[in-house]
Amino acid sequence: MSAGSSCSRHATNRSSVCNVNDNDHNSEYCENNDHDWTLWRRFVGSISRGGAFVQRPASASVPNKSAKHPKTTQVHGHSNSSSSDTTHRQEPTEKLHPLKDEPNLYNLPTSIRPEYQTVPIVVKMILGFVSVLLSSIRSSTALGSIGKAPLQKLGFVFKACAYFILSMAAVQDLFYAPSRISMTALLGNKWLPSRFSQYSVVHASVPQQLVYKEDVGRLQIDPIGVHFLEYKNDDKSLDDVDDDKYTFDAIHFNHGFGASSLSWLPAIPSLVQKLNGKLGLAHDAPGFGFTDRPVSSGKKGGLVPYSSAANAAIGNVLLTNRWLGDEEKIKRVALFGHSMGCSATLKMALTLPLEVEKVVVLVAPALVGEFQDDKDGSKEEGDALSPSQEVQTSVKQLVQSQPSRVRELVAKFLAAIRTVVLDFGVMYVLRRLVGRPGFWKNGLRLAWGDPNRLTESDVLRFQWPSIGKGWESGLLSFTRSRIASSCAYRGGEVQLLCDVLRLPNTRVILVQGTKDPIVPVSMAERIADHCQNRIRLIKLDGQGHDPFEESVDVFVQSVLSEIQK
Repeated sequence: MSAGSSCSRHATNRSSVCNVNDNDHNSEYCENNDHDWTLWRRFVGSISRGGAFVQRPASASVPNKSAKHPKTTQVHGHSNSSSSDTTHRQEPTEKLHPLKDEPNLYNLPTSIRPEYQTVPIVVKMILGFVSVLLSSIRSSTALGSIGKAPLQKLGFVFKACAYFILSMAAVQDLFYAPSRISMTALLGNKWLPSRFSQYSVVHASVPQQLVYKEDVGRLQIDPIGVHFLEYKNDDKSLDDVDDDKYTFDAIHFNHGFGASSLSWLPAIPSLVQKLNGKLGLAHDAPGFGFTDRPVSSGKKGGLVPYSSAANAAIGNVLLTNRWLGDEEKIKRVALFGHSMGCSATLKMALTLPLEVEKVVVLVAPALVGEFQDDKDGSKEEGDALSPSQEVQTSVKQLVQSQPSRVRELVAKFLAAIRTVVLDFGVMYVLRRLVGRPGFWKNGLRLAWGDPNRLTESDVLRFQWPSIGKGWESGLLSFTRSRIASSCAYRGGEVQLLCDVLRLPNTRVILVQGTKDPIVPVSMAERIADHCQNRIRLIKLDGQGHDPFEESVDVFVQSVLSEIQK
């Protein structure tokens, strides 16, 4: 089945990638709010700035909220149509342009606000006056008689400051908040971040070897829309029959925590070309970037899509389906993983066919698990569980012993309490934190080995995904899946690495920056020592946590030299 088909299915794991033309959707206004509310916000904003209010043209329509998945495969480039039922499409409101220093990355639309905007001074003065007035009324004190009692005066000032801070936060959230855009609106306006960007609905299931026996009933993942980058070497067609000239049939990249596939964007073309790969792929893990964020509240197994096992399943589905939908034709692949994404990369390697030759490159691996004695290369069937795993097992047994209807009601009740008491507050704090001007720049400077190497395009690659609707809830769901050990690998991720090293036709390379403040070089050294002579460690002097972004040429050359040995 060719890549241009509407839905390529793999018979072994019943997984597929369904592609539909983007002409099936009308252009939609990026704010993803009701039209009247949008006009009201712009009207108030125009008054506070002292400017005139001008209504937007009618071409900005309200998004179709009933659509479960945006029916779009690719925004910048060719599209594969599988639907004859198309509707009229209006022109996008703005065309994006590539950056000068990074031509594969597009600028943000000018109508998008990735950060909180400054409240105008006129609005601040009004809020200050109202705050003093409210404090005076609440204190039952006339404005002219304040100060006779010190405690009374202090209470008045405290209340006025509290009213001012709360009113400022409310006004900023209502009228000057960061933009949050649905994927449907992004696709409708052709506003994806890179010329390599594509979007497909993926059907995947978690392989049984990646989960505990008690999780076997939670292997199926609901169809999920996935944003990914696809780079074809020299723009060769995937139908090109002369594949022997390529060293690697495909090269896949997994990103780390808080990032997206865009973090690999500077290195993908160079790595694919110099490693002589035919195809380069990098996808956004569920919870990050522009991949869909499934609802997890009160649903059995609802956190499974956010697990590293599900992320690996999605990666392998993309890998096999973008390669003509035939797994048997893949002979050699290179799999790259960064930080927390290394776990998904290892699970991809473990579940690909044994005949496929694999080169696994782990960059600053953040692997969780105990360093068990692995000299004999065997694993006991009855390995002892850690204390935390014992507690989780006990809780699962207690819950599963209850009737199914009781379990469902308890799960929904606990999810509702968690949503009201915890989730809203955490998501609001995340929104305020990420929306602060300079947040990404200041954070990335801490992760870089040399902060002076940080560029505006580096910051933009992390800022782009934060405009996606549901960004905060996705991050929260991913974190919860890690805490709950959803689809955890038995023995931990260090044991997972040892199991991958036992596979035939498999090499593993570690790459570590010597000035990494997040995953210290000592951790990579310990992993290499634990695996003895079965793994190769490359240390990059002066590099931080993201060496493939901080110094692309040094990273590519170091990896290339090691792979070609």
